Amino acid sequence: MALGPEDVHLAVSSAAGSVPPDDRAWFVYRACFFLGAGILFPWNSYITAVDYFERVHPGKHVDRVFGVLYFLPNLLSLMLVLRFGFLVPPGVRVRLGFGLFLVCLLVPAFFSANLGVLCVGIALNGVADAVAQGSLFALVASMPTMYTQALMGGTSLSGLIVSILRILTKASFASTESGAGKSAAVYFVVAALWVLACVYVYGQLEKSEVYRWHRANARSKAALEEEEDEYESERSLTGVGASNTNSSSIDSTLARSRRGMWRVEEGTRRTGTTCKDGVKILRQIKHHAFTVAAVYAITLSIFPGVLAEDLRDDSMGDWFPLVLITAFNLADVIGKCVPGVFPSAATMFSPRTMAALAGSRVLFIPAFLSVSRGSRSQVGSGVVLTLALGVTNGWYSAVVMMTAPKVVGAKECEACGTIMVFFLLLGLTTGAFCGWLWLV
Repeated sequence: MALGPEDVHLAVSSAAGSVPPDDRAWFVYRACFFLGAGILFPWNSYITAVDYFERVHPGKHVDRVFGVLYFLPNLLSLMLVLRFGFLVPPGVRVRLGFGLFLVCLLVPAFFSANLGVLCVGIALNGVADAVAQGSLFALVASMPTMYTQALMGGTSLSGLIVSILRILTKASFASTESGAGKSAAVYFVVAALWVLACVYVYGQLEKSEVYRWHRANARSKAALEEEEDEYESERSLTGVGASNTNSSSIDSTLARSRRGMWRVEEGTRRTGTTCKDGVKILRQIKHHAFTVAAVYAITLSIFPGVLAEDLRDDSMGDWFPLVLITAFNLADVIGKCVPGVFPSAATMFSPRTMAALAGSRVLFIPAFLSVSRGSRSQVGSGVVLTLALGVTNGWYSAVVMMTAPKVVGAKECEACGTIMVFFLLLGLTTGAFCGWLWLV
């Protein structure tokens, strides 16, 4: 009897199961949120301590140096992950990334006086981020969008937590050279403990029934699409009369689904993402990719450099940059949580409209430029602009990161997730370089 794609679809769906296990207490969601915070904890720890680094290395524009040294290796490393990441299981990549994060956070805790060592640490941090973030977003891309939103929400939450941590450690020690050094050491060690906890949380996530079901279901869907592609290819080559699909092929698909249902080993594809594959996916998500790149390019051309060096308030002194960075991180958290609290916010604009909104954020640049050249007291206008910058950054980026994987097929979801992270980092890298233009 002839079996077409519909028959394969019903067979695979039956084998995989149609109802996921109950995520009691929202463990998977909370774990993704926690891990999202972890992947940006080291970077946020570096830039939020800009008051300390400027004190130790005055006039070196450390905040802008860190941006370039972090994002360029980050972008280059992610290109390698996209092409050759399949050679290493995702679980190993995630743990490797968090292991490197630990090293990066211990560097400023004990070697902050050496600018060269700090630069090496921030560059290594960028490599670790590419490995961990690229792998995590690829893993959740084939799962419901709420988990991608959790990762995005966690990335912004890390900035807020780190800002509060920096305020507490800065206020807990005397405002002397010795006190500043001790506060920085405590600050970075606590940040390292958070990253260490992420390794444990990821291990528990891999063991959870809900996570394993979604990963197995994604593999089954990818296997189905491969079977359908093979079926269509055979029919186009041999004609409709020869379209009878061998039943052993269907049996093979079902066997793969049953074997893969509860396997922890990840990955539906065993070959890297080729240039041809990437171009095909990019054509489908071009507006999403442009949006996330534009959002972060504009944000990083302003944050943290302009907030740390160009805006000022005489009454607050070196506390003012910390207040602005905290305000941005709080607004970013709110923006990234909007699609989670109000799901309609994720689909209220078309991808083309989101791209236009992202491009319009370029108006923040002349607005901040005007404020930075204004009066000596810039608290009101500076905080309002910073809050607007943070909310739009969080909202727009979360929406496109959530919706992009749903535009492509199941077998392309993981590659799509990594490609979106690539364009996110491309925007960050572009913005980090553009931040130097404020000094011209």
